[in-house]
Amino acid sequence: MTASLYEDAEFMPLNEYFKRENYIIQEYTGLKDVNLNRIFEGDILEFTARYKQTGPVPVIYYGGSYGCIVSDERGLKEFWDLSHIVQQYYPKIVENTRS
Repeated sequence: MTASLYEDAEFMPLNEYFKRENYIIQEYTGLKDVNLNRIFEGDILEFTARYKQTGPVPVIYYGGSYGCIVSDERGLKEFWDLSHIVQQYYPKIVENTRS
């Protein structure tokens, strides 16, 4: 995409060229799944954890870190840090909104 920030020597606001409603902003978490695909906020992960939901669960940003809300067989929900999930359960991305 090419665009000039100037038209007739006057400054044009960036929001004229880059409309936010045309894009989904997702941040890279710095982690990768079992297939070495980069995990972004909003990706849907699947993993197996004993006594917990195996997926699919979305990656969210909560309390200063990335993670997923998992639940047990009784429906009790808790937030798991994404780095813990990657190190212990080897998640796989099953869906993303970037493609």
